Amino acid sequence: RVRWNNAIGVTDYNFKDGRIIGSGAEADQDFRDRQNVYGRTRLSYAVSPDFAVYTQGTVHDETYDSPQLVGGQLRYRDSEGYTVAAGVDFELQSLIRGDVAVGYLNEDKKDDFFADVDGLSLDARVQWFPSRLTTVTFTGSRRVADTGVFESPSALATSYRAEIDHELRRNLIVSAHAGFTDYEYQEIDRTDEMSNIGVAAKYKMNKRLHIDAFARHLSWDSSGANVAFVPSYGIDLIGVELRFHP
Repeated sequence: RVRWNNAIGVTDYNFKDGRIIGSGAEADQDFRDRQNVYGRTRLSYAVSPDFAVYTQGTVHDETYDSPQLVGGQLRYRDSEGYTVAAGVDFELQSLIRGDVAVGYLNEDKKDDFFADVDGLSLDARVQWFPSRLTTVTFTGSRRVADTGVFESPSALATSYRAEIDHELRRNLIVSAHAGFTDYEYQEIDRTDEMSNIGVAAKYKMNKRLHIDAFARHLSWDSSGANVAFVPSYGIDLIGVELRFHP
């Protein structure tokens, strides 16, 4: 009835310089290079074979490779933070299963020049099976994210996504998805809204070789007094992928 899961990890980010849209000038991204060390724990209690409640917590320490000149002084974007949450893990009559956690997040900036971030946290994934051939998946999250903007060390990112997969044949699966993310920037007046909508098909030639075809539309819209360069744009992608599973 009781399960205890734990994990630790290290992520290293090394960003390459980009180009500014419109001018073609180089955009230095070295200030985003960093290492993130994190730990996660979850304690679950099974009320029944199909329903469990749990509490979970995460901690992390993020260290940037170099400081940046902000307000006439060198500033470090280093931070440490935690998330505490409570949730449920369930499977109801083989029709719906999911994992939903709601809690509190806190991001403490080590340099007092930058404001701390706190608020509601969300981590959810729910699957609905209207038939044996169809799966509908809903996901949602709310977290602190790196912005890539010099003046803003982080943003609160809220994401929602819905996806449907249908098995036309045993070796042919078609799918469609729609996802939306809002970025609420810290320190500056800016909000970004991103959408990702698309369709795809997966053809399994055999157990090892799969062919994927997809079409996606990505859009990005920025608003606020601190928006520079191109505030909005859209991208259309069409492609084919060949996947080999050894």
